[in-house]
Amino acid sequence: MKTMRVTISGDGIRAVCTLQYRFTTSPESGWTGDRRSVVYEGMMPDFSFPLEHLESVVSHQAGLFGFTYRIEDLGGEAQIWIDRVDG
Repeated sequence: MKTMRVTISGDGIRAVCTLQYRFTTSPESGWTGDRRSVVYEGMMPDFSFPLEHLESVVSHQAGLFGFTYRIEDLGGEAQIWIDRVDG
């Protein structure tokens, strides 16, 4: 399982999102800790996206909310999901 940690911070807040990927298509887990600290105007960043898009999604959403971010690769491997179509 591949584990990524996203830390969001700004204006006295700090929250950590730990994402675990069994497959590269979407994480199986998400926010840990005090995620309420990153709620902005009733919305919270959502990082439940494929591993290959994580950097661009985090960058975009952090910019919308006015937060800074750090992404850390904590190791492990994720399998690439392949759809199989039988005819």
